[in-house]
Amino acid sequence: MPERIAVSILIPTYKRSGDYLRESIQSAIDQQFPFDAFEIIVISDGDPEAKNVLPDLVYGHKNKKPILHYIELEKNSGQSAALNYGLRKAKGEFLVVHHDDDRLLPNKLTDLFPVIRFDETAGMVSAVSETIGPAGEIIEPLNSKRQAGMRRDKSGGGGFVKQRYHSCARGETVMYRTMAIKQAGGWDESLPHGEECDMHLSISKNWYIRWADKVVSQYRIHESNKSLKPDGGMRPGVHDYGRRARETYRDPIMVTVCSLPERVRGLLKVVNDLLPQCDILNVFLAGYDVLPDAEALQSPKINLVHCSKDQDRGTREKFSFLEGFNGYYITCDDDIHYPPNYVEELVRGIERHRRAALVSFHGSIIKNHPVKNFFKERTCFHFRRDLPEDCEVDVTSNVTAGFHTDTLELTDKDFECERKIDDILVSMAAIRQDVDRIVLKHPGEWIMPNPDVEHLGGLYDIYSKGDGDPVIAEKVNSITWPPVERKMQEVTTWIVNPGKDSLKFTGIAGDHQTELIRKTHTFYEIDLLLALQKHIDGRAGIAIDVGANFGNHTLFFNQVCGREVLSIEPGDVSFDLLNKNRYSNKGPEIDARKYAAADKSGLGFMVPEKPGNVGASQVFFNPKGDCRQVKTFTLDQLLKESRFCNGEPVAVLKIDVEGSEPLVLKGATHILKKHRPVIACEASTENELKNVFDILQPLGYKIEKRYCATATYIFLPEEM
Repeated sequence: MPERIAVSILIPTYKRSGDYLRESIQSAIDQQFPFDAFEIIVISDGDPEAKNVLPDLVYGHKNKKPILHYIELEKNSGQSAALNYGLRKAKGEFLVVHHDDDRLLPNKLTDLFPVIRFDETAGMVSAVSETIGPAGEIIEPLNSKRQAGMRRDKSGGGGFVKQRYHSCARGETVMYRTMAIKQAGGWDESLPHGEECDMHLSISKNWYIRWADKVVSQYRIHESNKSLKPDGGMRPGVHDYGRRARETYRDPIMVTVCSLPERVRGLLKVVNDLLPQCDILNVFLAGYDVLPDAEALQSPKINLVHCSKDQDRGTREKFSFLEGFNGYYITCDDDIHYPPNYVEELVRGIERHRRAALVSFHGSIIKNHPVKNFFKERTCFHFRRDLPEDCEVDVTSNVTAGFHTDTLELTDKDFECERKIDDILVSMAAIRQDVDRIVLKHPGEWIMPNPDVEHLGGLYDIYSKGDGDPVIAEKVNSITWPPVERKMQEVTTWIVNPGKDSLKFTGIAGDHQTELIRKTHTFYEIDLLLALQKHIDGRAGIAIDVGANFGNHTLFFNQVCGREVLSIEPGDVSFDLLNKNRYSNKGPEIDARKYAAADKSGLGFMVPEKPGNVGASQVFFNPKGDCRQVKTFTLDQLLKESRFCNGEPVAVLKIDVEGSEPLVLKGATHILKKHRPVIACEASTENELKNVFDILQPLGYKIEKRYCATATYIFLPEEM
């Protein structure tokens, strides 16, 4: 017998089915851990029939039985009381709580013991469980969904997370340090639900939580399961107790809002929105001659500060309350409508990123370094538009920002600038302190501008025109912005098709074209497309879309003009979305080809597509840095090998291939001479226009008009 027991397994039980209880205890006996290094303590919470299962237990060897204690309490006092009784009897340095309807897998002790044993800072270690039904069958897809959630919420890096607001640990997967449970005062016997969540949060106040990516137990769902219903939904009351426990142990939340006199109505709305969601609400009144007389501002939770116009330091004041505060710090504006769960979701985002990030629901990525006009040279992720996944950015907006004070320190020196650009300055401070900047996932129109508040004009209105502001540009260019790792995140919206069903359109979040479609719910470059429709009205023939991107122009030709379309797109991401949009909307035939059009057949090299402007990727004939090979064909050859090879006329040809338009035209001479299509061709510079016109003029084409922000011209056959 060893000098001490390493692990104690507590099994509280009350009126549990004999089969479930027998399987539960048997799975504890069958651990692959040294038999004399762990003990099993079964605590019957006032149920004398529980002992009837003991004779049916099977031991692998009569001389190698683990220590098993059976304790029967005089009356039923609840699971927490039974656990506390078992805790007093337990001899193990570490402890496992095993429920009387679950199963331990044989590897639980062997996998978790080394993780917590050799880390003296860890109060508990959590892992992964399987979800089983009444007969022990694995339930899909619920099992995969729960496991994905456990792995998604796990700690990163070395497996550490000091969690106070949200604990990802599932009780059936955990091994505790017994001392940590005793320091927490044992289980709260006043809680009918949520005692595990309460314990985990109590432990996390003083200990780290470790993670092991091991499947160590089986969680059973059945009719009498206390927490989950058979369909996997939460039982009534369970969620409320978990939330109450999180609120008890989380750090304080401080919200700060600065206000101008012109927005007093908006301020009062924001105060009413946010006061129930925080512990302290700082309200900074800049330039108010008369202080608002509102009941909401009399709350003891409000810290009201007032300064005259000549003392106003602008939005810097949002961060003037940080000194001496430890907790979640959140900044807001007085002209925004914040939803009832706004603060909760922001804090969850802070914890999801392990307090290692400055987070917001609004932010931007700088497209060009160095910048001339910051407000024009960026991709914006707006709080009004849905974002399906968290996204790393360069600059977060303080309209919807938050961080934990353990993460970021701000001083007056961080705000040294002639312009009131606190979004940029705070993000620059985060970079200097190696803090990530993250825009959190959110649904569209969840946060909205307050329509009752006058828009006074922000920095964008002041500095976005012309070449921008040199002071802001100099400040932005004064540091090296680390590269932002961005994922291509698909988003789906719709396009209004007058007189017909709306069209489903899927693009990439933050992409220029996609965001305009999401904002307007109409086709990108609609003026160009309507002009093309007018010119081909009454003409028979197909449309050819070269550089089809996600299929905006293809869908217009197909759905609005009723044309069959040959779509050419070599980009991996773009071609996948082109197909998705093609199959999402019923219409005439679309033949999509994943090639590049050029003046000859062969191989080209394509630079990878980048978020922000996915369609801006180019094809070269000499490799340039990070690129991949693509097959090239002439447009004449592609048409000949397409589904439209039976002589159908070509009514319209659109070309947008980032500077390679002359090569496409040189490979389409047969189409141009025989079919005389209307042509829409991008030519962003005077030199590009000359190169295109030098090819088309000898073939009898004339310029009709320029369209679009990036110059695109319609060329018509002279006979039209």
